[in-house]
Amino acid sequence: MRIIAVPSRFPLRFTLAALLITALVGILLAGVAGVQWLHMSISAVAAIALAILLRRHIGNVFILPKPRDALLFGTPLLVYPMLTPLMTGGYNFALLSPQLVIYMASVGIYEEVLIHGIAMNLLVNRYVHASREPALLRAALVSSLLFGILHLASVLQNPHDRHWWAFKTSTVAFAFLISLGFAGLVAVTRSIWPAAIIHGVIDVFALNVGDPAALQQIVARWWVNESLVAVAFCLPMAAYGVALLTRKVSPPPAAGDVATCVAS
Repeated sequence: MRIIAVPSRFPLRFTLAALLITALVGILLAGVAGVQWLHMSISAVAAIALAILLRRHIGNVFILPKPRDALLFGTPLLVYPMLTPLMTGGYNFALLSPQLVIYMASVGIYEEVLIHGIAMNLLVNRYVHASREPALLRAALVSSLLFGILHLASVLQNPHDRHWWAFKTSTVAFAFLISLGFAGLVAVTRSIWPAAIIHGVIDVFALNVGDPAALQQIVARWWVNESLVAVAFCLPMAAYGVALLTRKVSPPPAAGDVATCVAS
């Protein structure tokens, strides 16, 4: 049936629709339950359920990876971003709260499932079937670009800031670069879990344990210099991801199989 083929035929449009629907599900159910701060956790569960339903198109992205691969390839992506608080006044873990930890960890899982679990795999199969090589790297670039562009939505938080364009342009750029790192990790471990967990940990700690006063000062005077520093800091993560994505890959799978199968 045509409707069954929609995800594979229109991977980007399908992913955008999935983002919207799962986000709304989280907001509505959290509102009904009276725990609004849990909306991202509910959205993450909805995204996982959707990925399971899409196994025919994307395969089982929730298989457990080999522990060796998860540690070997995941450690650089975990350790390097944890240097971020050094640029925002050091490590102040007292700022964390259980609600913040749950919310930010859910964001990481939600984004990885939708972007690299669903979108990237749908794109890989689309490109493989169209004989467009290198399918894996192309799919990672496109899905990461989508991830970066989605971060433009946060401009609504402060649309009157005179430097908003510099802040949002750099946000899109470094979100794209970071996403490439996670795309490589998903490909080389053949599982969404290492990237989802590390992404969640980074969102919790690397972005929320600095000195609030130092962070506010940086944001208040955000301009070209700060933008360039932020983007340059993320370049190693992108380079690492591309290196993983361009490792020797196994032959393209049969139709309907997942193509993110980088040889370890």
